[in-house]
Amino acid sequence: KNITHNGKIIKPEDVLDIRHGRKIVYTGDTKYTDNIARFSNEADVLICDSTFSSEFETRAIDFMHTTSRQAGKIAKKAGVKKLILTHISRRYQETSDGEKKLLEEAKKEFKNTKLAKDFMVVNVK
Repeated sequence: KNITHNGKIIKPEDVLDIRHGRKIVYTGDTKYTDNIARFSNEADVLICDSTFSSEFETRAIDFMHTTSRQAGKIAKKAGVKKLILTHISRRYQETSDGEKKLLEEAKKEFKNTKLAKDFMVVNVK
């Protein structure tokens, strides 16, 4: 139904529209759940919490985080185009091969995976 606001007629189609564009999903802190895959279905980019490696899966659950392997599984299940791992624990940032380990774990599940970096630019086409 049309409404009038400040003397202007506003039609539903002026403000309610499905625009087919890009889908970017950012999980924030969360433990693994199938709901993430459903919500991320066919996203162009999934930016996913990846605080721990799979060897700390129990710790990840206890502290409401996702492992890098779980992030890869979510991306694969959801059919996303790109996976960006974020919220990496300092334990992996302080060693030369720590972040590499997380990236390799995720890539075993989902090839098109990158680690988030400060000021990183991701092209979404």
